[in-house]
Amino acid sequence: MVFEPLPVVVKAAETAEGRARLYQDSRALRLAADTLRAGTLTRLARHFKLGADATPDAVVDALAYRLGRPVPEMQALLLSTHPETEGHLVQWAQRMEQIEQEAMGR
Repeated sequence: MVFEPLPVVVKAAETAEGRARLYQDSRALRLAADTLRAGTLTRLARHFKLGADATPDAVVDALAYRLGRPVPEMQALLLSTHPETEGHLVQWAQRMEQIEQEAMGR
């Protein structure tokens, strides 16, 4: 046993990796997807300066406008997708990351 002074500071990446392992072990795909979705929507809302109370639909509208893409396409990606397998979850998360990077780069 090791004693450490409290509070202990844990890097965000370590926390995220630990949570990801817990989700994987419990096969909590829906929870993992919801967490990824919430993080993406929060970052996009902040980037578009929509405020903390912005609705997911408002974020999707701003994203579609910024990227010049149809709103239904962005809704399908960000709001309607519910991965059923780990592979699908990874692909979906990578697609969301691409869209987010594209939006932040403009």
